[in-house]
Amino acid sequence: MDGALFFSSLMTETNSFSNIPIGYGDFEAEGIKRGEEIFFDIDGNVHQELDPVLSFAKDRSMKVVGGIVASAAPGAPVQHQDYLQLKEELLGALRAVDNVEAVFLTLHGAMMSTGCDDCEGEILESVRKIVGSSVPIGVVLDPHAHLTDDMIENADLMAFMKEYPHIDGIERSEEILALMGQWLDKEIKPHATVFDCHLMGFFPTQEPPMREFVDRMFTAEQAEEILSVSFIHGFPWGDMEEAGAKVLVYTNDNRQAGKLLAERIHRDIWAIKDQTMPTLISIDEAIEEIVTSEAGPVILSDIADNPGGGAPSDSTHILEAIISSSYLEPDLTDIAIGLIYDPEAVKACHKVGAGGVLDIRIGGKISQFSGRPLDLKVEVKAVRENARMDFMGITDFPMGDTAWIHTNGVDIVLSSVREQMYAPTGFSHIGIDPSEKRALIVKSSNHFRAAFESISNQIHYVSTAGAIDFDFARLPYSKLSKPFYPAAENPFANAL
Repeated sequence: MDGALFFSSLMTETNSFSNIPIGYGDFEAEGIKRGEEIFFDIDGNVHQELDPVLSFAKDRSMKVVGGIVASAAPGAPVQHQDYLQLKEELLGALRAVDNVEAVFLTLHGAMMSTGCDDCEGEILESVRKIVGSSVPIGVVLDPHAHLTDDMIENADLMAFMKEYPHIDGIERSEEILALMGQWLDKEIKPHATVFDCHLMGFFPTQEPPMREFVDRMFTAEQAEEILSVSFIHGFPWGDMEEAGAKVLVYTNDNRQAGKLLAERIHRDIWAIKDQTMPTLISIDEAIEEIVTSEAGPVILSDIADNPGGGAPSDSTHILEAIISSSYLEPDLTDIAIGLIYDPEAVKACHKVGAGGVLDIRIGGKISQFSGRPLDLKVEVKAVRENARMDFMGITDFPMGDTAWIHTNGVDIVLSSVREQMYAPTGFSHIGIDPSEKRALIVKSSNHFRAAFESISNQIHYVSTAGAIDFDFARLPYSKLSKPFYPAAENPFANAL
């Protein structure tokens, strides 16, 4: 084996309107991996999501070198000096590799620092300077991203996950690695076409009409001249110049085919843009759904307090309303909510242990949107140390130390790491059977649906004050200056 495949990953999603500072310690809390631990667990088993990387290297007789894998829960822009430290560690590992034949990265696409609005573009530019123009750079990214000119210029191939919830990361890795192989064999000459949709939206893909839209993208990729098609949803809460939904098409050096397809996909998304937005119900309506439901669990998304979008995950609006209403509504029992981020409350619960009873104050601490802290008398049902949430066997997420407390018919899962509720294991890891509950309240916007739909088909999004405002026209952008829908009914008017 002479040549090397270099792999690294650096990811977080930046909410410009969040008040939660992000620094190096937040990446450490998720667990930074280096070298061999990137690919193998302590028992020597391959991490499933990285099997395509190892298989590609083996098939092409390359050695595979891991630099750094680091991610942090979303929040405000990363402290610039900490971003530079992480970037330099990635680049330093790359510089140390002899005879790099290919570079494969997984990045988020919406990472910003206090000194850089386009971290991914800057990382790719730095990687390109190290390896030169003759080494292919392939990247897989989250669709909630900002596609920038620097990213296009410095990557040879990029694929943004097509699914939301993001369950297709492995497939997109296989796609890009296969295309990189064709690039190395000089079978293709990728050309990128980008169409800016001038659109802010929310695009869950599990239901119509987005389901059909995604399926049409897969069909479009079957055409001989088309290499890859991505729809970048954009991340509306990231205030930067190139934000917004875009289409990316790679062709085998066929510019006209790329242009026509990108424009067609743009027209397709514009035709359904208003139908993809979530239908929100009030807290009172949510309580009525719980009381009148004949088959549980009813699943309620606390959509505006999703830590996966930079929210604090400690708002108490829904919980307070349920506890207040439980004195009048006897059916408001067997309800579970999670994850509420409150490290100090978790510490208190661990001190008294399972079976302990204590007066505790939870939530309502971090943001002006968090609501009031709640003073509750609770029973500690269980505690766990260094808990992790399995997501459909694909990956898992750290929750830190956790505690299950019970009060007024409500089970509450507290965490010491700010993480969204991806899967039922966020409840079951500590002893709660979510399938037996009358209602589940989850701090997540849409990722929860991939794993929770199998236990309930009654899902509602609840409107509350929160750090994730879905009225995109009123977001206080200062850097984004281009017209976009829905702030402008026809953002292309001046271009006609």
